[in-house]
Amino acid sequence: MIITQVPDENIPEVFARVKHLLEKALDRGLEEFHIEDIFASILKKDQQLWVALDEETGDMPMAFTTQIMYYPHATHLGLLLTGSEPHTIKKWIDEWQEPVENFCRINGISHMITFGRVGWEKFLDRKGFNKYYAVMSKEIKNEKPASD
Repeated sequence: MIITQVPDENIPEVFARVKHLLEKALDRGLEEFHIEDIFASILKKDQQLWVALDEETGDMPMAFTTQIMYYPHATHLGLLLTGSEPHTIKKWIDEWQEPVENFCRINGISHMITFGRVGWEKFLDRKGFNKYYAVMSKEIKNEKPASD
């Protein structure tokens, strides 16, 4: 299993093959993006598309997107969406980090950051990731405000 950034010329074809994986990740989000937004962002080079590729079968059991985030004193790589076929994490979890870290080094990126469900902690913890803060969310509905 290899992890590779999808070359620009292959994005439409590969995206069509892994779109359903990224949609699964979007379904668990807070409705920030639709799949069309992700595709447009990748085509504009605002995000990068990565896949796990089984070299023997040509299958792509996992896809993820990244985005370079520029700050006044640092450049980070955001790991945005990750989707995979069920029960395949053991096939790719130990393979993704090296190529992404190489991408970071080439692009002068000092940190990788990610936002994810709590379950990711057990995997990323072993990869040298540290929890620096928690993201909490409350949906605002058109209803009467709660009183204190």
